[in-house]
Amino acid sequence: MNEYTPLVPRGISWSQNSCGYDAALTILYSIWSGNSERWSENFKSLENPYLNALPAGFEHMHTTNFSFEAMRDNFRYFLQASNRQEFKFGQYISIATLFETLCEGLDNIQIVYRVCINQHSFYICNSSSILLSTGTNSFNSINQWVSRCSKPTRQACSICNLPLYIKYTFENIPKFLVIDFGGLNDLEINKSFLLSKDGIQYLFKLRGVI
Repeated sequence: MNEYTPLVPRGISWSQNSCGYDAALTILYSIWSGNSERWSENFKSLENPYLNALPAGFEHMHTTNFSFEAMRDNFRYFLQASNRQEFKFGQYISIATLFETLCEGLDNIQIVYRVCINQHSFYICNSSSILLSTGTNSFNSINQWVSRCSKPTRQACSICNLPLYIKYTFENIPKFLVIDFGGLNDLEINKSFLLSKDGIQYLFKLRGVI
């Protein structure tokens, strides 16, 4: 399927500490406008109320004279209605906090556990977020990090006393992912990478960087 995404996304004029919203919504709008039907479905597949609201807002500004700034401010008021202090209108929001909220779904995406090289594993939790964070661990590229999907800890295995790693495995492969690599300065940003589950490979392509 051929898709067209503008090389220069439609921009937003800053207002009342809107930096984080401006950056996130400009990228999301650029992605959505490349194939609005497909990406409306992709956004809604997560069943996140805030992400679900974006396609309607984008469509409204795409087909009328409704401004990007007005759409952004409506979205900020919608987030403020969640009664979370960090979304109070006019207050600065970090991009990481915003995407943590937008990327939380209903279905389990990952299983998180601790494991040693002897494969002794200890369940931690399930995650329903499509946001993956590299933390501050040293990786050369996104491909390298995704292929490992693990990070070291300072803990030792209670069975063999060897170091434990936190390991992430995908229970379900989502339609799209958001990767936070803010703690890494020299990471190679790959244009695509593969995830595997049950012998099937899924190709993910880079659609935007903030």
